Parts: sequence; C-alpha cells; structure tokens
Amino acid sequence: MRLGSLVRVWYTDDDVWHERLVLLRGGGKDEYWVVTPDQDLYEENLGGDAEDGPQRVRVVPYGTRTRYTRPVYKFKEEVTAEFLEEKILQAWREHESAYGGPPLDDEVVVFPDGSNRSLFAIGPRRRLRRKSHAEQLPRGAAAQGDAAPAGHGHEKLESDFDSWVVVYSTRESLLGTQVSPSQDVPLVRPRVHVESKGERDVRVLPVLFDTAEERWRTLSEALPDFEEVDFEDFPLQGPRTMYRDARQLRRLGMSFVQHHESWLKKSGVRVADRSVFEHASLCRVLDYMASYDQLNLPALASAEALNRRRSLIEVAHQGRPEAPSYEAAEEIMGIRESVDGSVVDPALTQHAARRQAAKAEVMKQTRLAAEERKHLRQRGDEEERPPKGGGKNKDKTKGISPQAALRQLLAKKAGSSYGDVLPGQIASYVRERLSLPRDQLEPVSLDELLPEVEGRQLRDFRSEMMLSDEEIAGVLEKGLENDRYMDPQLEGGGKKYHSFIADLVRSKLVDFTVRPRVQVGAFVVTKKGEKQRLIVDARRTNKLFRTPPSTQLGSMDSWARIECESGSELFMAQEDVRDYFYRLRIDKELGEYFCFPKIDPVLLKEQLGYMPDAVIKLLDDSQADIHPHMSVLPMGFSWAFHLAHMAHAELSTRTLPTARVVQDRRPAPMMGNSVDGCRQAVLIYADNCNHLGIDRDSVLNDQRATSTRLFWLAVGGVLCVKNTAMAFGYSGNRAVQVRIGAEDERWRFYRTPGSKVAPRAMALRSMDVFEDVETVLPAAEGEVFGDVAVAENFPEVPPELLDQEEWRLLWRAPFQRKEPVHLLECRSILATMKHITRDSRGHGKRVLVLNDNMGVVLALMKGRPPPKRKVEVLTLEEVRKANQRCRSPHPLDEEERTTRSRSRSRLRERQARVAVPTDLRAVLKAQEKWRNRARARERKYGKKMRASLGLKTVLELGSVKETTRKDYEKKLNLFYDFVAFHELPIGKENDLDVALSDYADFLYLSGEDSNSGQKLQEGAGEGSLRLPRFKRSLKGWRRLAPVQTRLPMIEFVKGAISGLLIWAGKRDMALYNETTFSTYLRPGEALRLKAADFIGRSHNPQGYRHAILVLAPFERGESSKAGIYDEVSILDDERASFLPQLLEDHVRERLRQDGETANMWTFSAKEFLTSWRKAVKALSVDDCAISPYQNRHGASRDHLLKLRTVASIQRRGRWAVDSSARIYDKPGRLQQMVSRHAKWADFGERVRLNFLAYYRSGTCPLPQVLRAKASQAFAGKTS
Repeated sequence: MRLGSLVRVWYTDDDVWHERLVLLRGGGKDEYWVVTPDQDLYEENLGGDAEDGPQRVRVVPYGTRTRYTRPVYKFKEEVTAEFLEEKILQAWREHESAYGGPPLDDEVVVFPDGSNRSLFAIGPRRRLRRKSHAEQLPRGAAAQGDAAPAGHGHEKLESDFDSWVVVYSTRESLLGTQVSPSQDVPLVRPRVHVESKGERDVRVLPVLFDTAEERWRTLSEALPDFEEVDFEDFPLQGPRTMYRDARQLRRLGMSFVQHHESWLKKSGVRVADRSVFEHASLCRVLDYMASYDQLNLPALASAEALNRRRSLIEVAHQGRPEAPSYEAAEEIMGIRESVDGSVVDPALTQHAARRQAAKAEVMKQTRLAAEERKHLRQRGDEEERPPKGGGKNKDKTKGISPQAALRQLLAKKAGSSYGDVLPGQIASYVRERLSLPRDQLEPVSLDELLPEVEGRQLRDFRSEMMLSDEEIAGVLEKGLENDRYMDPQLEGGGKKYHSFIADLVRSKLVDFTVRPRVQVGAFVVTKKGEKQRLIVDARRTNKLFRTPPSTQLGSMDSWARIECESGSELFMAQEDVRDYFYRLRIDKELGEYFCFPKIDPVLLKEQLGYMPDAVIKLLDDSQADIHPHMSVLPMGFSWAFHLAHMAHAELSTRTLPTARVVQDRRPAPMMGNSVDGCRQAVLIYADNCNHLGIDRDSVLNDQRATSTRLFWLAVGGVLCVKNTAMAFGYSGNRAVQVRIGAEDERWRFYRTPGSKVAPRAMALRSMDVFEDVETVLPAAEGEVFGDVAVAENFPEVPPELLDQEEWRLLWRAPFQRKEPVHLLECRSILATMKHITRDSRGHGKRVLVLNDNMGVVLALMKGRPPPKRKVEVLTLEEVRKANQRCRSPHPLDEEERTTRSRSRSRLRERQARVAVPTDLRAVLKAQEKWRNRARARERKYGKKMRASLGLKTVLELGSVKETTRKDYEKKLNLFYDFVAFHELPIGKENDLDVALSDYADFLYLSGEDSNSGQKLQEGAGEGSLRLPRFKRSLKGWRRLAPVQTRLPMIEFVKGAISGLLIWAGKRDMALYNETTFSTYLRPGEALRLKAADFIGRSHNPQGYRHAILVLAPFERGESSKAGIYDEVSILDDERASFLPQLLEDHVRERLRQDGETANMWTFSAKEFLTSWRKAVKALSVDDCAISPYQNRHGASRDHLLKLRTVASIQRRGRWAVDSSARIYDKPGRLQQMVSRHAKWADFGERVRLNFLAYYRSGTCPLPQVLRAKASQAFAGKTS
C-alpha cells in the first residue's frame, strides 16, 4: 500500500465505512500510521481480517465518486498536499517516540494532485549535535569509510567514538550518512581536540548558522531545544519564568526586541523615561543570548534574573506609566538575601501576615454589618418622612428605562466582545424569527398530567397558589406601577401588535375574554439559530401568587453524585420536547391573569384573515373591550417551570414505574448489577429527560416507551431524541461512604408554607372604621413566608459508627493560634482538605468528612459565595448624605456642623410669564414651504399612477440609492445578454433557475467574485421566486472564491501617509486622512461634509466640551448609508487632540472663501485616491494599505489599546449590530502587519505627535531612505 493513499475501512462492530489517510509504514507487518477524519493519529493494521484492525480495507483514488450501500464517514474538508505533509511529520515524530528512531526505508508518497515525492524529502531536518557511539544507532546505519588522502599526517587521534557523520547541505535527499573509518587508515588532523567525554552541557544549545553562514537562530528555532533544569541550589526563589515567557513570545510571533517596541507603544511610558532604556537593554541582552550566543536560557540563573527584572519593570508601570511602583520588587526578583541585611525566616513572616489578614477581615465584616443595620433603620424612616432642606420640592432621580433594566437582568457573560449574539439576550421583536409551535393542534390539559398534589393546587389555584386577600391587599397597597414591559414594536396596538396576536391564535396559544384579571407584557430574547423566544412579563401576576415550592430538579449536582459499580458501563438516551411550555393548556380562569392589551377586532381580522369564533361570541354577548389571554402555560409565570417539570416527571413515572428518579436533595443511585445496584433510572429537567442504565438495549427501550407516551396528538413529531453511550465512572466499595456520604446536610431543612392571614382581621375588632386608619390598612405587606423546619425522616449518622474504639489516629494538624471554637473547626476541615488533595492515593475517590458543627458543614456544603452585586435606586438627597458621610469632617465647631441649611422654596420664586406666539405669519410661512416642496416634487417626477401600469413607484425607486440601482440594472442586463446569446428559456421558474446557475458558472470561470452573483440575486429578488439550484451555486461560489474583508489600517502607516501628503503640499488631504481614521467615517460621507457641518466646542462652562461633525443633516435631505439623518461624530480622540483646532481653522478659512454653502474639502475623491496611492507606493505598504476605506477600521486601534469600550466603539462607528463591527477587529492580522512594516513606526509616530506643527508649516521632514522614493512617486517633488 503506497503512502499518502486514501482508504476506506470496515469494522465488524460498526455499520458505517470510515476513511483513513495512510501516512507512514509502522513497526510490524501491514502496520501503518493513519489519520482519521477526527484528526486522530495512530498505528493500525490495514492487512484486513486483523484481530485488532478493520475487517475490510479498500483503496479509493482521490477525486472519484463511489457508491456504497452503507454510509461513509469522510473527511470534512478536502485533503490537500499541505495537510498530508503536516500529518506525515506528526506521524514521523510518533514513530520516533514509539520505536526510538526514524523510518529506515525511503518510500514514495502519493499526493492528492497526482504528484509524487520522496518520504525523506518530506521528513524533518536533522542537525548534527555531536558524535555518537556506533552501537547506539539503528542496525545497518554504519558503513566502512574510505582512507584519507596521503600527506595529512599519521598522528593517532585520541577519541572515544567509533563512528563519524558526514553531513550534506541538501534538503531533498538523505541528510547525513554514518561511516566507520578503518583502523589502519591515517586520519586528518582535527581542528578541535576532544579532551574527554562527558554529559552534554545543559547551559548551551547546538550552534545553528543561517543562509549567510553566520551564527544565528530565531526564538522560534531555539524554543524546541530549550530545557528547564531544576537545580537544587538555584539562587532565585519563586517560579521559573524564562521558559513560559519565551513560549508566549513565540505565540505572538515576536522576539525580545520586538516585545520591547510593542510594550513601549502600549504601556504609555514616556520615551525618555530611564525605565525604557533599561528595558531595552535587558531585552537586547536576552535576544543576543538566545539568537547569537545560543544559550539554554531556561537553565541559566543569569537569564532568569534578567527576565525577572524585565517583568518587574512592566509590572511596576501597569496602570501607572507616569508613577511606577516597585513595591513587589523583592518577591518578583526572588532574591534570597534581605535588602536591609536582616535575617528573618520567611515562614514567620507568612504566619504574621495570615494572622493580621484574619483580624482585618473580622473587623471589616463587623463594620459592614453595623453599617447595614444602621442603613436599614434609616431607610425605613426616610421612606415615610418628606424631604427637608435642600431636598424639598425635588423629585426622586429617575430610574433606568424598563428595556435597559431587562437587558441587565438578561445579560450573559460573553467570551469575545465581538462574538455572535448569545442566547438569552433581549432583542427587538421580529415576526419572522419568533419561535412558535405553528404546526400544533389543540394543546393537552396540564391538569391531566400533574401528580395529585400539584393537580389539586392547579385546580384550586386561588386558595392553593395565590396569596390571601390580606396579602394581596398589601401588594396592591405598594402599587403595581412599572411592573409591565411591552416590546416597543408591539406597544400601541397597531398592525404589528395585531399580527403578533394573529400568530399566537394560529399557534393555539391564546384565547379571548372581556374580564381581564391582570394585564401582562411581552418581549423576546434570543435563541440559537437566530431565533427568538417569547417571554411573558408576568411580574404583576407573580406578585399575586405565592412563591412556588422548591423544584426537585436533576441538576449538575445530581449528575456529579451518580456512581457506577466497578466493571459496569453507564448508557444514556435523551429526549427533548420542542416548545414544551406551549403544549400545556391551562384553564380560562387562570389564563385571565395573563391578559395582553385589548384588540381591535377589525384589525385582527385583517391580519388573521378571519374572525376567531371566540371573538365573534364575545362581540355578540358584550360591548366591553376584548383582551387576548394566554391559554397555555406562559414562560414568565413564576409557577410555570415547577408545573412543567412535575408534569414531565409524572408522565415518566407512569410510563416507567420501576425506574428510579435522580433528583436534587435525594441520594444518587449506584448503577450496577448487584443486589443493591440500580439498573434503570431517569433524570428529568423540565422538557429534557435522560434515561440511564447499564444495558444499552434497556435504555433504548425505556426511551422508546416514554417517547411513545409523549406522542399525543398535539406533540406528535416534535421530539428530538439523542442516543449516546459512555463509560461513566467507578465507585469504591465502602458501605459507609455510599450509605452516609450519599446524604447532604442541606437536605435536613425545608421551608414550611406561609400562614393564611385572615382578611381584614383588624376591622372585625371594636375600632371605628371611620376614624381609625388601622381598620382599612392590610395587616400584611405582601406574601407571608413560612419558617424553616427540620425534616423528620432525614437519616442521622448511626451511633455505632461514632464509637471511639472503631477509629484510630492516622493524621492530625495542630492549632497554631487561639481562636473561637467555630473558627478552629473550620480550620480543621480546611487542613483535612489540604491533606486529602495532597495525597495522590485519594485522588478519584469520594471521602466522607464528619464534623460536629452544623454551621461549618452547611457553609462548606453550599460550595459558592453569595452574590455581592447589589443595585439600588436612591433619591438625590440620599446620594448627598452618602457622599457627605464619605468626606472628612469639616473643621468647624459642633454647633455649626449640626445646624441644618434650608434652601429657598421654589414656590416663593416669581416665575417669568412666557409669551405665547400669536403671529399668523409663521403659520402661513410653513404652509408656503410645504407647497413649494410639493411643487418641486411634482416637477421632478410628475403625478401619475405607476404601479397600476406595471412600473416602479417613486418610493420604490427611492428605497435604494441611484448608484446601487444602476449597478443592479447593469448586472441584470448582462444576464439578459447572456440568455439571448445562448437562447435560453427563462419564462418558467425552473428554466430561470437553470439559466441563473449556468450564468453563475460562467462568471466564476471568468474570474468574478461572489459579489456579482449576490448582486444579481438582489436585483432579481422581486416576488417569491424559489431558485434552489442558483442558491446552491451561490453557496459554492462563496466557498470556492471567498471575499476577503478589508484589513485594519495600521496607525503608524496612516501617520506616514499623512506625513508624505504634507510633504507633497497636500496638507488638506492629510487632515482629511487623519479625520476619517479618528472618527471611523466612510470616505464618501466625509467628502460630502459641508463647512457648516462642523460645530466647535462650547466655551460656556455648562456647554459641550467637544467639537462635533454633523453627518447627513436633515435640512439637506441627505441620509446616511443606513437611512438615518442628523448623525454626529464626536471629536474626542485623545490620540488626535489636534483635530478640533485644525478643523476649526480649516472651516473658518473655507467659510471665508465660499460662504455658508462651502464644502468642507476642495478636492474630489479621485484626486485624493491618486495622491493616497502615490504615498502608499513610496512607502511600499500596498499589501496592508489597499483602500482609504480602511481608515474606518480605526476601531481596531482603539480596541487593542483599550481606549474605548466595545459599546462606545459600536456607537461611534454607528454599527447597528456586533456582527458589523466584528469584521474590523483583527488583532492577529494587525500584529502581523505591524511586524512586517515596523521600519515606518518611528516616522508615523513622529508625524502623529507633531502633526499640528507640520500642518501649519506645510512641511514634514522625511527619513533619508524615503526621500528618493517619495520624489519618484510624486513626479518631481524634491525635499
């Protein structure tokens, strides 16, 4: 079998063919190194009918299509020559590791493109490190050598080696041959005399030479040879940092010198700072040690000391470049001796530090508790007390908007700032993306699926689930304002709202009523696959219902407690009910507590196409407003999750009565075949059900039985079933651990139901209801919660287990300080944890820990701290008081400090009367302006019926810009010419699909990119055409000819271009170049700016302190690319602080020359592009500076330097979604370009720092290497 062949193998225990790629010949007969589609690389017998290999093996030529009766598991991507070479090198290393040497025989490797190469030509390069003993080499590698030429002496060479290596400088053939000289042949006099043999010096590396035969190796070449050696007498303390930092620099593609330049730009340290010169010297020394001296840096204490000093400089300047702090110098440098000459045991220092930290923590918690109690007491008084002094007659501060509050509540922790939209984030309602069960029939009654207790609660929900009348009165006393949020797209009851209700009606989710109990809101959150999930904002309803009981779920804690007997495997099958909540019907009485705003029956009929029977009946019976209400279990109801979970659990129990339910607060089962083992179990989490078992067939049968039970009429065909098998784990055989350790001390307690408060109990007494206010106020402020009780059936630790005679001492830890007993007990468990984790014999096992302090046990069983984030809305007066408490006392006497100041009441101030304009001329002027606008439109377009005549209306033509429309028409005309030339029919939809597919092939073969096909699709996208073949063609076009996105513009390259433009006498173009980079403006919209669009900074102390550019002002009728008017760009770039001043001077000059209608710039786009390309050509940066549009990618600079947050970058760039801004964030490519063109970094940075002076003087000094190229590029311009 030839190397590089593609084979397909068949295993007896599987039902699919598997592809393999043959890489190397292995160590035995028919043994080969292969790689799988999953990138797994191993040695396998490909002879066929092997005990430990495939039964059948077939060689498949590349590029051929085969037909098998069974499916084939193929490589996802096409196998390329680069991929094959990479895997052969990887297999080569595996072969060396397994057999102690490289492959001995050279073979021919077949590549996918049909070419052949020698195996040894692909193999890794070999470097001669030293002479080696002949007996240590592979068999057959030694050969007799020829005699040396006469006349070179006959001295005997003192050497302990038996072989010599002859090395050739080619890479295409065998690298080196080992020979053994004859005993009686005179040897050539050596240049270096070997005194004695010994171990290799770990401080040095083998010397490498570059192509110029000079000593040099890069850091990437040195890293594989680096070796960190642990010396017992190493002079520095702490972790070794040299090897880790070298690897990090290799990942970044930088040397130590390049790292210094990068740190200098990003850290903000002044160039003239003494730390910069020290840092540069250290980096240069480390670079020479690795590249020229070729030393093993991780093994050298000198290199470690230099690297730690470099790290200390960087740590000292983090966050404070102007005032570095060297407080941690001793710890970072790792010097053993004390700086001041003292001799102190480090253990004693650590002991004192721990004691002081413990005391400080206790004092801190005591102080915080006292402040919290004081704040709670004060808050109760301040809520009822009217404001006084400066806070009188002032409103409370306004809270954040409901949508912003929901965004905070639903915020997720993201990985990348420019990543895709995460599930669970609030979004704007889009009808096409809303996920609804549009195919379901009538939902199933939830009452029929629940257990007895939950079913009784649902049937009698007013007394079992809702608050008592007294508690509801307390809730209503506080009010229900601002407790309902409706998506802005659905607010107002317009067509979108009625189309939303129509979709709910089609999905059998709502009914109608004229007795709404509570009105709720609705909004959507994101789902996977760009879908949206409907959430009912039922906060008002939830306030009227009791807190649901704690749901016993099968959470991750339950998964972690499952154990499996030794030798047993655990199999799992999973089922998932789609749109589970929407398939559970609730009664109308309960649904009336989830009512949406009223509907207009006429609008609903227009959107739905018919009038629902329930609406017709309500219109006949009543004239009241009709409200839709949820008829299924709403997501957002506090009891919804509990009821849905219990329904699924009850259904599984009815179907599998012998299966054990795995859930929280219950001991997990021990899966196995023993007497006490569990053979079948289920773990349920709301709409998911996981079937567990030790037999594959039994698990699949349980899953099928439950699925069959779930296939009622409303849920038929909505199950997503997943089957998988895996070895889950093993457990110990100790009965004590299994029996007692399976319980959790937290399960001992539970909360009892709240008490039922008698309605108006105070009014039944002898008080006068007309005089005593207590008779009309509720006795409760809301829900009354029950107390925490102890479960009577919770098992205790058996007394016989605690018998002292049954225990013996194996290990103990001393108490080192005198502390309260509960702290000592905590320390005992902490010491136990340290002891267990340090003992490798206890790894992978469960350990039972007993303690007699319940508080300590509960604290450790919880396993996580409480959330510390707390958000409150305070009044302005409360904020002032808090700020006053934070300030130090004013140096006044006590009497003056305690005197209150009263501000003057606004009611006593005389308000100026505002004159009401009554001039009729303003009204007539507005009417005249409207008539003139109408006449202008009629003269331009003319009044006529266009759509009726088959023409496009004026508004349809205005939906896209004229240039875009002409581009679409051009693409369509070219397609029609192609159809006419080849006489293709396009009258029918299928014929049009075929013609478009052929035309797409023609364009692709002509060298066009996929944008041409995309524009053709958009231009012909009217109506509802189905073009499956053309869509597949576009997909393949995008895959075969991907469109590369624009790269970010490097800041110093931009500065260098601006400097060249100033040098060439085009300083306005240089200012335009700096403006577009700083403000993220598109080149076109920047050129369309008028001089009047610049608004300078306000000199009023209360005004805006930044200058502003107004984009697409409404007065001119010019919208932005997104169709938005009056957008602004703020000139607040701290790295371009010269822009506001220069633009103000430039605008003043333009207004003086051409008046109010003057353009901002005097050049055209073509003129700027010509000059810009000349500057790019002079700098030789055409690989990274492709288009001036790259200046809009200035967001990459701000994101990398952390000058702006992600939100401010998106707002400044006026991108609506993250995906639009994400293409501008390419730190990897940016760093690559920075390294490639680093020679212009100093020039570009100098232009940025001195741009103001260069612009005003009209000159810019160029580097010596750039003057000749600049003069040639700008055709005769001399410096």
